[in-house]
Formats: sequence, structure tokens, C-alpha cells
Amino acid sequence: MNDEVSGPKVAAPTDWPSTLGMESEDRRERKRAQKMNTILRTAASLIAERGYHGMNLEDIADRLDLAKASLYHYYSSKENLALTCLETCANFVSSELRRIADTDAPAIDRLRTMIQRQLELTVRDTPELAHLFLHPLDWPDSIRPRMKVWREEHNELFSQVIAEAIEAGELNPKVEYISRAYLFGSLNHVPIWLRSSPELLDDVLPVLVDLSLGLFEPRVGDDDV
Repeated sequence: MNDEVSGPKVAAPTDWPSTLGMESEDRRERKRAQKMNTILRTAASLIAERGYHGMNLEDIADRLDLAKASLYHYYSSKENLALTCLETCANFVSSELRRIADTDAPAIDRLRTMIQRQLELTVRDTPELAHLFLHPLDWPDSIRPRMKVWREEHNELFSQVIAEAIEAGELNPKVEYISRAYLFGSLNHVPIWLRSSPELLDDVLPVLVDLSLGLFEPRVGDDDV
């Protein structure tokens, strides 16, 4: 099964972890930005593997063949690095979803493409994002408030498009907030289900998207709530 998931035409995707500073005309600034992005991606991978408390700057330095002191030149602390990593992740996911949400396609097509893109990101393209943003680990209390804000912003992007689709008569959920809760829950858990076999995503993606949209389309003949 290799059916393509249709959707609106959107702009080219951005890069993870970040392109900030990469466009600078100053060679030193570009080199610094490249190094910071490499550190961010390495930190994301380690946090995904071990959790926040299992990640330390020494391991990041070892993976990058850097002196630990060099890391402090870019990030002042482990918490600062984790927050930067999370913020970059949240901005990246939001930008990917927003470039789809902002097209002129029918709302249901935009929603379909947003679901598809999120699963592509968290299962196959950048699986560390599933752990950093969609499936929170052992974050300290100092980070949790920011996590809450980022998750709310992420969910609001979906909620706005869902509301447009309902208003247009493209979706007709029995209980909207329950359907939304199930959608967000499934988006969080699909990366876990496919963790050991991400190559299966292309085969199951059309089914997963249809099931997600089906949460908002009651079966004909169902009794009213």
C-alpha cells in the first residue's frame, strides 16, 4: 500500500534544528551558527535517548570531539542548552505546520496535510522531535512552564484549522473537544508505536491520516450525544 496523501501545495520546508545565522555574510558568524546547530541536534538526540537528567555536557562534548569548556562558549549551562533546544524544536514544528495552515486550500485538506507532515517529522525525518516536544520526558520544574506554552501553541494551530473545517461543513464531530483530544493523543503515540520500524510509515501513513480525520466524522446512523 503506497497511496499518496493528497493536500495543498505549500512552501518548501525549513531546516532542523535551525537556520538562524546561517545566512550571515560574516563567515565567522556562519561557522558559529553551524556549530550551535550541531550541538543542538546532538543534545536533542541525547535527551531523546536518556531524558533530561541523563544528558550531560560531557557526553555532548565527547560525541562532537570538543572540550567541555568549548560548549560553555555557546551555551552557559545544561538548562540553557535544553531550553534552546526545545525552543528551536517548537519553532521548527510550528513553522512546518503554519506554512500548511496558511494556504488557501480547503480546511479539511490543510488538516490532512498537517497530520501527515507531523507524522513524517516525528517518525521518520527528525524522530528526536517526538521525544523533545510531543512526548515530554523528565523535565525539571524550571522548564515545564515553557513546555506548556509551546504545546498549547502547537495544539492551537490544529484547533484553528479544525474549527474552520467544522464551520465549512467539512467535518462534523459529535463532541469536538474529545475528538481533538484523541487526535493529539494519537499524534503523540504513533512515533512510539513505530519507533522500531519507522520504514513502515509510508505504508501506513494514508491509513493513519484517514483514521485521524475519522475522529471528526461520526458514522451515519449513530445516535446523537
